[in-house]
Amino acid sequence: MNGGGILQVQGHPLSLKTLLYLCQGSGLLATVRLQGQPRHTLTFAAFSNISQKRRKLYNYEILTQSPLLQTSLLGSIRNKFTKSRIPNAIFEERSKEHDRYGGDPIQPHKLHIVIRVKSTKRRPYWEKKLIKDLGLEKGRIPVVHKNTPAVNNLLKYVKHLVSIQPLKTPYGLPAEEDMADSYINSKGELIVRRLLKPIEPMAIES
Repeated sequence: MNGGGILQVQGHPLSLKTLLYLCQGSGLLATVRLQGQPRHTLTFAAFSNISQKRRKLYNYEILTQSPLLQTSLLGSIRNKFTKSRIPNAIFEERSKEHDRYGGDPIQPHKLHIVIRVKSTKRRPYWEKKLIKDLGLEKGRIPVVHKNTPAVNNLLKYVKHLVSIQPLKTPYGLPAEEDMADSYINSKGELIVRRLLKPIEPMAIES
């Protein structure tokens, strides 16, 4: 704490006017000591009522241990260019969501079908970077990703821009030679067109 109307909050100097503006209406107690007078415990609202003329005549010192002043007041102000801090509790699994979206928590699907359904214009730079890293720069084109915690941790920040559904494999996974003729239909199913192998000629015994 410093005298002369300047308060240090984690290295940031705050003037008395700024301090009173941030703490206006909070009702927090502050211990104020004017030069030549004993200490007085009063609220910030009462301290703001002290006339400006008296403040110039006497030096004052704010001696408070309020929890609000021990934290960074400047850091709590949200900046529109900073990354939002989303609590992890929002992304925790809920049993009712499995029933709603048809997921199985015991045997989850192995692959995602991710489609970008909204534009990235006027979106933050970190969302544009994630869209690029996930290969979703072209809209309305399905991209297959693994259902792993690392991939899901990236998808949760752009879930409002994409559509995610499980990849269904009613015919199983295709072989390497069948990859070229396989496709994903509108129901999210992987249709495999298997190549017919020629029948080996059988030797005719005479």
